[in-house]
Amino acid sequence: MQQSAPTPQSAPVPHPGIPQSAPAPMLQLPQAQLTPGLDPKTGKPIYETIEENWSSLQIGDSVLVPEPTVTSGLDEQKNFTRQLVIVKWRPGDPIDLWIALPKGVKNPPVVLYLYGHKEDTERFRDNAWCDRVTSGGVAAVGFVSALTGHRFHDRPMRQWFVSELQESLGSTVHDVKFILDYLWGDWPRFLADSVVVKEDPDYKNFAKPEFLQKVAALDPVKWLPQLKIPVRMQQVKDDESVPMGSKEALKNAAPQQTEVRRFETKLAMFNSERGGILFSWVKDRLNEIGRKSSVAAQTATGKPSVN
Repeated sequence: MQQSAPTPQSAPVPHPGIPQSAPAPMLQLPQAQLTPGLDPKTGKPIYETIEENWSSLQIGDSVLVPEPTVTSGLDEQKNFTRQLVIVKWRPGDPIDLWIALPKGVKNPPVVLYLYGHKEDTERFRDNAWCDRVTSGGVAAVGFVSALTGHRFHDRPMRQWFVSELQESLGSTVHDVKFILDYLWGDWPRFLADSVVVKEDPDYKNFAKPEFLQKVAALDPVKWLPQLKIPVRMQQVKDDESVPMGSKEALKNAAPQQTEVRRFETKLAMFNSERGGILFSWVKDRLNEIGRKSSVAAQTATGKPSVN
């Protein structure tokens, strides 16, 4: 990814997506042109001009053209550095990437962090979070899914992550080629039973065949069995955003190497997983993959390899 340098005439200004009460120091950005809500040539909403095949996991015939990035100054902390890079390849959809690098580590392994659809980028700006995820020499890149946080703007309020589920998932898959921390269950059951979906007064439309058909190819129950990488699945019984039937479907679809952890309550999960346990699990799996890759490369060539 190429990063664009600030233009000489641009005075650094705080990124508008960062509130004044942000837990991390303000990162400075060059003055960026605001994304218009309407196409100046046609008067149509920008989001209606997107040419993207949201039913495919591949980019394929989607018209996604990367634009020059906008990069913040470097935020120097004791154990890590943090930088905000704004990338854009879809009309009207600039994406904030928060990059935290451990200090003193050359070419660290990288973990991508994608949280729930109601979350924005606050945690990526939190020093304590960045300290935890970069400890042990691992880099972290945080972002949010389509139609979430700063990525929801200039749209009718009746549209949201679930009502536009095909777009939300298809766009996010295209953004990162896969979804790491987003394991919502089989769509028919989820869309029929989830309390999150029922927040929309039109939620009954989401269980209709024409809606389900659009998102069928993006169902994690379909793709989970094909994963070869380490997988950790955490489920909370009293979290009604994912119906119990969907939790069971995900558990049953998980590949053999999956570590499934179930908790009665969110508090029980917090008490069990706090202190960076999950971050440590991710880093340990990365190290295991790195060791296996090194051994495989050495076996194939007969020479030591650098991973």
